[in-house]
Amino acid sequence: MKSNEKITLQWHGAAHYHLYYKNIRIVIDPLYTRAPAAKPVLNVSKEDVDSIDLLLLTHAHVDHSWDFPYLAAKHKPAAYVPESYLNYLIKKEKKWELDFDFSKFHALDQIKGDSFQIADIEVTPYHIGTEKVGLSVVYQSLIRGFRHMSFSVTPAGMKFLLYHLKGNCFAFHFDFPVVNKTMLFFGNVTDQVYGMENVEQVDVLALPYCPASKAWLEHTLYLIGRFKSDVILIHHYDNFWHPITHPLYRDLKEYRNFILQAYPKARLYFSKFMQEVDFLEVAESPPSCSP
Repeated sequence: MKSNEKITLQWHGAAHYHLYYKNIRIVIDPLYTRAPAAKPVLNVSKEDVDSIDLLLLTHAHVDHSWDFPYLAAKHKPAAYVPESYLNYLIKKEKKWELDFDFSKFHALDQIKGDSFQIADIEVTPYHIGTEKVGLSVVYQSLIRGFRHMSFSVTPAGMKFLLYHLKGNCFAFHFDFPVVNKTMLFFGNVTDQVYGMENVEQVDVLALPYCPASKAWLEHTLYLIGRFKSDVILIHHYDNFWHPITHPLYRDLKEYRNFILQAYPKARLYFSKFMQEVDFLEVAESPPSCSP
C-alpha cells in the first residue's frame, strides 16, 4: 500500500478526530477550546490547523461544535452538519463577522442514509437518538465551579448542557475500500438508530466514553451487540472539558471490565491522545483479555 493511501487517525480528545487519507484531512467534531485547567493539555490550537478538506459534525453540543464556526469560515471545507445547526450558523454569520461558504454545506437531515464520496471512501450519515443528560450532570455543572473555586467552569458547563440540546444527532459509516474495512462513528451513545437495517456488522465501532446519564452503559452494550463489531474504538471524554471530572465517570479499567463481562471476546482499543495511528492498527488489534 502506498504511504499516501494509508488511513491515519489522530485523536484530539472528546470526539474530535482528524482522519488523513490521500492528502485529504477530514475533521470530526472539532474541539480545540478547553475549559481553564482542563487536563490533559492540548498543545495545539485551532489557529495551528493549516488546511481542512471536510468537516463532519455528529451533533451540535458545545463539546463537539465549539470550534466548528472558526474552522468552517477559515478553511471553507465541505461541511456536513445537522440542519438545525446549519440554520443557526446562517443566523449568526453577520453577528460573528464570519464568512461561510454555504454552498459547501450539506444538511444531514436531508441526506441521511445517502452516501457521499471522499476520494474512494464512501461515507453514509445516519440519524440516531439524541444524547441523554441526567439531572446529576446538571447539578454537578452548577456547583463544580464553586466547590473548586474555578468559577469560569460553571457558565461553560451550562452552555455545554443547553447548547442545541434537542437537535438531531447523527452517526457516520465509513467504507474504506483500500483496506476493505468499515467504521461506524458515534459522537454520543444511544439505543435509537434509524434506517440502518442494511448495516448488520462493522469492522470498527467508534464509541464515546461519556456517562452523561444512567443509561449510557446500557446503550453502549446495545450498540456493541447491535453492530457486532470486530473492534470497539473508545474515545473517552474524561477531563477534556471540565477541570474536575464528573463523579459519575468510571475508571477506564472498570469500564473495560464491564464491557468484557458482557462480551468476553470483545476487542477494545482506547484512543491514543494526539498520536497518529494507522487505522489498520485499530482494525487489526488483538483480542482484549477477559477480566
